[in-house]
Amino acid sequence: MDFFCLGKKVKMLSLGLKTIYHNHYYLHGIAFCATTFVYLTISDCEITNCSFELHALKFLFLFVVLIEDDDFKDLIVGCPQIQKLRTQKLHNIVVSNHELKFFGVNLDCSDGKIRIESANLESLEFISFSMDFCEVETTSTTTVRELTLRKACGQETLMNFIDKFPLLEKLIVDDCGKLQNLHHL
Repeated sequence: MDFFCLGKKVKMLSLGLKTIYHNHYYLHGIAFCATTFVYLTISDCEITNCSFELHALKFLFLFVVLIEDDDFKDLIVGCPQIQKLRTQKLHNIVVSNHELKFFGVNLDCSDGKIRIESANLESLEFISFSMDFCEVETTSTTTVRELTLRKACGQETLMNFIDKFPLLEKLIVDDCGKLQNLHHL
């Protein structure tokens, strides 16, 4: 396994790995260990068999990252203090993290499954999302206060999804196509 060491005071890292041919860069067998990181963005790569020990990390953003379920679980376990997680193009996601307060996903696909387990989840954001083709489960329906739906489709499923959060204080529905008769919100 390869190790990369950064200075002790580094708190933020943005790792953009797009290749010249727009292929994914392969991160394989790399150990990410840091005690000071609070913000990490990884984009345009495939993560396999990596080790993550980022105990101070609070913000994690994964954009166009290919990662298998087991590797994603290892990533989340290695970052126990994550408060804000944003992903793009991850199709099957299980997030189990007690500290997570915000989860955002940009998922323009079908046949996806997202499960969020967090006792402190306050905010959800779904972008380019088809509620009819992607299954979403959360154990935190009574803690979510803010829900954002952008470019989401499937009115009936969308309304049923909104109804799962009885204590919503803020609802943002933006660019959701042919939605009608939303008066009962």
